[in-house]
Amino acid sequence: MKIETVKEILASGYWLIVCLIGAFFSFFALNRGGVVVFIDVGACFVLLNLITGQYKLRQIPLTYWVALAICFYLIIFGFLFASHKVKSNYVMYLLRMLFIVFTIHCLSLKKIESRVYAYLPAVWCLCICWQFAAVNFFSLPYGTYTNPHYLSNLMISTLPLIVYSFWSANGWYKWGYIPIALMAADMLVRTGSRPAILALTLSSFFILVFFIKNRTRWIGLSAIVLCFAFLYITNYGGAVNHLEELIINLKTEERVHFWQSALQMLENNNAIDWIFGNGIGGYRAIYADYSTPEFKRFFFPHLHPLGVLYDNGIIGLLLVFGGLAAVFVLTINALKKAMSENVSVLLKCMLVIFMCWMIHSSLTFPFYSKYAQYPLGFILGTMLVFLERCRVVAQERSVLRTK
Repeated sequence: MKIETVKEILASGYWLIVCLIGAFFSFFALNRGGVVVFIDVGACFVLLNLITGQYKLRQIPLTYWVALAICFYLIIFGFLFASHKVKSNYVMYLLRMLFIVFTIHCLSLKKIESRVYAYLPAVWCLCICWQFAAVNFFSLPYGTYTNPHYLSNLMISTLPLIVYSFWSANGWYKWGYIPIALMAADMLVRTGSRPAILALTLSSFFILVFFIKNRTRWIGLSAIVLCFAFLYITNYGGAVNHLEELIINLKTEERVHFWQSALQMLENNNAIDWIFGNGIGGYRAIYADYSTPEFKRFFFPHLHPLGVLYDNGIIGLLLVFGGLAAVFVLTINALKKAMSENVSVLLKCMLVIFMCWMIHSSLTFPFYSKYAQYPLGFILGTMLVFLERCRVVAQERSVLRTK
């Protein structure tokens, strides 16, 4: 009995919650190495659940096995076709993304008190408050980060969640989300991160036009128009200056140079390189030969498809973006089978975050980096859980109709 009690304690879902919250807060608020510890410990608890039979292989849906197969393909062939030394960090970022995905799935099968999940919004609200304090009270322009795009990554990943939290809350405390949202919006604008603002605007516009009905759609679209009108009139955070700078320097914009260099590198590929790629980190290893001195410190093409195509070839490109496109389409289909309006709204907010990641991460981070992979782990982990639940509910409804 004591052994069984120890197993139950060690396989408890609350350990998984602690690890996920710790990883999220360490990554988005502290920006310290603790995120690695929490992700790896979470993976150990998942393994412990497998060993003790609390988490069975047959409980893992096909979508997770497909994600696992794609990542393993990228890693194995990324090593086989690399003519350079592959850095272990790149591989571990991809693996830890998988660790997050499977930790979230393992947690979804546990019996957890509902009030525990009700407290989760406090985590991303605390992250925003932490960064707001760092920016405004400790004079750190980008919070605990050293780059505006890193800080804006938190804002576009949490603002849709704050919208959902406000919508789903019933008590007086729901109004507390408004100042949190204003803090996030303020930091987003003041970072001057054009990719982040573009990503959030396009994603929100897409969801409002195609998936929101009635008065809510027009309220949302009006809010977007009013926000941009306010920024234009006040030039808050230098928003107008950033836009004018982009328009004036469009032809000489850094990313245009990066894309041209990437295309030149791809032109020198042979047939094998086109199919299987040049190995993980191949772009970084060769880029200096195709760049001017002032741009040599930038070691990725600032566009995920170009980076994946060079490193992993056409097959890798199709697997990665085919898989992401499949998740996107499946989520849209799941909206029709949502268990409740609450789930439907959450899925729409997750779609906004997913699209933000596709645009912002692609334009600002290397694909094989923690800033791209760790957020993707939280996004995919959450979306895949709800996709599976919506599928199960749809099957149950179909069985009831046939009876």
